[in-house]
Amino acid sequence: MIVSTKIAKMFKDCGFVNIDYLLQNKIESNPSKILNILNRDWRKWVKPVCVKPNLKSLDPNDPNFGYETKGGTELAPAGNYINGSWYSCPGTGDADSITVYLKQKFENLPKIKCPIYKKSDGALVGYTEEWTLTSGWDGWKTFNIISGGSLTAQDYWLVFWTNNLVSGYEDAETNKGLYKSQTYDGFPDPLTGFTLIARKWSVYCTYTTGGPPPSLDTILVQVI
Repeated sequence: MIVSTKIAKMFKDCGFVNIDYLLQNKIESNPSKILNILNRDWRKWVKPVCVKPNLKSLDPNDPNFGYETKGGTELAPAGNYINGSWYSCPGTGDADSITVYLKQKFENLPKIKCPIYKKSDGALVGYTEEWTLTSGWDGWKTFNIISGGSLTAQDYWLVFWTNNLVSGYEDAETNKGLYKSQTYDGFPDPLTGFTLIARKWSVYCTYTTGGPPPSLDTILVQVI
């Protein structure tokens, strides 16, 4: 499939593009339709190709913050406990999901959900859908945010909460983690009375960056 040179010439400077969307929808003409798509849902449809040195890089891809490595130590926190670690969000945006490395090791299949709290004052920022651990699960699990999730450049607790035993993975780091006895369901707000511990849990947040869409003269549509 060819993206027409007419469209390509409209976007002559480096910036953003989503070739996949153009190809899948067989858009080879009608420049006004391209402009409408890019203006309306630019975070969804575009991805960075290159940015001029004098332009600020606006990355519409969903960035992450947290610990995206499977830790070297497997631990199984008790049910009715909140566990997690704090991580720094580098910018403003909206949380899309929390991802945790989990393993089904026991006969029970616990319910799990993941809230986000500000590290500064323990305020509840947002929380995810609930999921029931499946038999034999051993890997990363993504929980979609269903309420709240507005982020700024500061530190957040990314935590997981279960009603029964489940294994997670972590590496040691002083005062990086917390745990708190909390009967499952009904998110505490604020999060207080927890204990700090040297646990860097394998958990991270994916979010959509904020900011206005790039101007049209910074968008490049490639000809392939």
